Amino acid sequence: MALKDSASNLIKTHLEGTGAIASLDAAALTQAKSYQAEIHLSDVDAAEIVRAMTQEVVSTKVEAASVLASARTVNSDFSAANAILREVLAYNTALRALGEALPGLGPQTLHGGAFGDKTAECTQLFKNFIASGTETGEFTHTLKEECAGLKVL
Repeated sequence: MALKDSASNLIKTHLEGTGAIASLDAAALTQAKSYQAEIHLSDVDAAEIVRAMTQEVVSTKVEAASVLASARTVNSDFSAANAILREVLAYNTALRALGEALPGLGPQTLHGGAFGDKTAECTQLFKNFIASGTETGEFTHTLKEECAGLKVL
């Protein structure tokens, strides 16, 4: 058990130090996979660490979008919050594409994370996203795909 905890801490420190999870840099992820083998950490244990770290990235970004969206302004401009939500969608797409690079990589949700219990805030972000996207009177195919990605969060 102590060896598992030690190896888990080592991989987490390595991933944080290289920024592999935040940036999803392919070379850094490959290096992390090699390091995982070097410290004899099982795929199951590595996946647990990686999932927690990727979920933290998603939760932090959604929290930032929520803060921006709830700021009181003269005219409600949700473009900055929506840009962050699009970053989350792009991050999840990259996680899906890089899923084989490191155990635990894959699209994330907010369920079980730091932002998971804030359904009212999530609903408001979603409504703001749709309202901003349909200001021209059109519900485009791109907006439909983005909304589908947000609903999965």
